[in-house]
Amino acid sequence: GPRQPLLMVAMASGLLVAVLAFPSVVANFRSKCSLRTKERLMLLRGSVAPSRMASRLRRAATIMDENVEVEVVKTRDDLFQEFDWKKQWYPIGWARDIPQNKPTKITLFDEDYVVAHGDKVKGGLICLKDACPHRLAALSEGRITPDGLVQCAYHGWAFDGQSGKTELIPQLPEGSEPDESACAQSVKIAEKMGLFWINPYDSSASEESIPVVNEMMNPDFKITPNVRDLPLDYSVLVENIMDPDHGLFAHQSVAFDMYSASKDHPQDVRVTKDDKGFLRVFARVNSTKKLTAKGDDDQSNAPYATQEFIPPSTIQICRRDPKTEETKFMTNFFLVPTRAGETRFLSCAVAKLPFAVPRTLSHIQLNNFLDQDTYLLATEQPHVLRNEAEAISNSQSLDRRKMYKYRSPAERLLLCVGRFLDISLPKMPNRYSNMVRMLDPCPPRTKVLDRYEQHTKICPDSMNFVARLQKFSKTMKLASFALIFATLGFENITTKISLGLWAITFYSMKWAADSLRAEFYFKHTEERRDVELERIDKVFTPKMS
Repeated sequence: GPRQPLLMVAMASGLLVAVLAFPSVVANFRSKCSLRTKERLMLLRGSVAPSRMASRLRRAATIMDENVEVEVVKTRDDLFQEFDWKKQWYPIGWARDIPQNKPTKITLFDEDYVVAHGDKVKGGLICLKDACPHRLAALSEGRITPDGLVQCAYHGWAFDGQSGKTELIPQLPEGSEPDESACAQSVKIAEKMGLFWINPYDSSASEESIPVVNEMMNPDFKITPNVRDLPLDYSVLVENIMDPDHGLFAHQSVAFDMYSASKDHPQDVRVTKDDKGFLRVFARVNSTKKLTAKGDDDQSNAPYATQEFIPPSTIQICRRDPKTEETKFMTNFFLVPTRAGETRFLSCAVAKLPFAVPRTLSHIQLNNFLDQDTYLLATEQPHVLRNEAEAISNSQSLDRRKMYKYRSPAERLLLCVGRFLDISLPKMPNRYSNMVRMLDPCPPRTKVLDRYEQHTKICPDSMNFVARLQKFSKTMKLASFALIFATLGFENITTKISLGLWAITFYSMKWAADSLRAEFYFKHTEERRDVELERIDKVFTPKMS
């Protein structure tokens, strides 16, 4: 009858879109901030040797803003001075996001590498410098041969991905062997916690020197990974992630207040080097509400809110039971310094659940979350990088205490992290290889928040999801139009109404699919920003003196 389609609209729309959007669920249940040309040229001419700069960075072991009542923090400058970027492993991407049996380019410290893995790759998992020794063309533009070699598409040279040895030069006379000087440069690579890690500078490095998040190795915890290539500098992102105070305002989220600090609930900050040699910057505070606390809140049994930075790439944030040190949920970040001003942002939710959260749902949520403060960071970045470039060109040490105005009790951790950055950044590989890039102004909002370029294109799950949504949308559109035309062939009014309602149902499903697909493109307009900022008053009320 005519009422039947109405009863089916919500059920059909919800079921079909859910199946399409979240197949894993089904499986589980079955400024202008640029310098004048003259200034740019002066900065380019001002080169400073890393060893000389390092010698200028020895400061006192305590830091504080002299104009602020922020407690002194022991920063262990000696440990920061010891940190060596070339003795570290670096995450380059989630294994599931790197296409199998195909050379793929990744970038670290402004150097390109080619990665390949799969059952057709000799060695299973390999990494080389992305330059053929013949004419320096990109090996990532080539292919994996039937016998598992990495072959350059320019002249056909082929290499063993594990050793870099040249196995084939088609142009050599018959009987001749390639000489060792014509080999590609192999790079140490490993897989751990679902991530690929490389160590470009130490071919003898042990996988034991990859920092491990214990919960990610525990089968009781399920991991939902995310990726986005952000036009933000590594230093800006590290400070942002370790800053809980911005959450109430940029994200309008009360949850961040559990990680903030106050006079009654001070932030305990520690810098250590553990028995495995990992540098750790750790902060702990009672996860009671501070800025949003209400008089009737019972926070007597609140767990600890913890943040931990394991340079160069790993950050862990979670709440832990003060007695057992256990957690049921945590967020981990793995930052890849692509080049000055750009970072690959890898993150994951790790939860003690019977099944993982559908990845597409996580991507939508995280992209909305990241858009809320990414453009803010992009407006900050030109000032930060220009300050650094000017200091380096003038052979001066970096000092965030002069650049920022620290005022919050929760910035004890930021003071410490900032000290690490001030000491270590001048020694980062290729940091100043193209200093003009550090003087770029803030890009337009549409570029800074381009989800398709930064996320969708580099995430196979998202690309496949968007393609399925597009196909589904076209099918529903055709079905709805066909039903509308079909009504012309019937005289019975009941039949016409029934067909019309089904047409509306299918078109509603098309609209739902289009709305989901829009989540993977630019979305966070100024109008959307303004609407979200109105929520601040719902989560925070200033305490007037």
